Amino acid sequence: MCDTLYIRSNDIGWFAKNSDREPDEPQAMVWLPPQTLREASHAPTTHTTYIDIPVAPRKYGVLLSQPSWIWGGEIGVNTAGVAIGNEAVFSKVVDRKGQALLGMDLLRLGLEQGGSAREALDVITFNLERYGQGGPAGYRDKGFRYDNSFLIADAGEAWVLETASRMWAARRVEAWAISNCYSLGTEFDLCSKGLQDEARRLGLWSGRGEFDMAKAFDTRLYAFVGGAHRRRALNTHALACGLTPDRKSVV
Repeated sequence: MCDTLYIRSNDIGWFAKNSDREPDEPQAMVWLPPQTLREASHAPTTHTTYIDIPVAPRKYGVLLSQPSWIWGGEIGVNTAGVAIGNEAVFSKVVDRKGQALLGMDLLRLGLEQGGSAREALDVITFNLERYGQGGPAGYRDKGFRYDNSFLIADAGEAWVLETASRMWAARRVEAWAISNCYSLGTEFDLCSKGLQDEARRLGLWSGRGEFDMAKAFDTRLYAFVGGAHRRRALNTHALACGLTPDRKSVV
């Protein structure tokens, strides 16, 4: 199981992530050089892990930690200073059969096209809504499927983004930890259009009281087995200790 952390203190942002995947899966640090639209236009599409999508300009060079068989990556940083880490979340609406973009593919797209944390967030959510997420996500275990959460940061701000199928919610944060469980409850700054209506249509929210992202979509079982909530609580406590006394606000 994975943990990704961000803290901004004394005008400096710190970003960290571990990667816990199958022990014999090769994962390398790869450099993807910057590319202009003209340089990329020799092919009409880009083949991601499972699907083809239209070519978009790769404006930024990307340093990526990449499992050998996946187009995207677990964590990376681009030449504009944007860093992204992604983690599995086990939603009630995960696609059990189809193939679309993996969360790691969405991470790479965000880094290739995002000149700021907010731009990268917009790139990820655009592609999520357009193409969806899904497909076997394990190196050997091809029955392993999940949805994704992300921490996205640049020199000035950071966002946590959590997804369920093509739905999503995001919140701007000063310090945050994600640990394979949903961390956004009733408070978020942005969300996919019709998020609450879709959750209600699926029978995941009654429509009474405040909408809670975690309560609506988290399955709890994988989070319990992996100690996700305990890990996140420990990370949150550690982040709070690193904030200045008047800014100890970590949810």
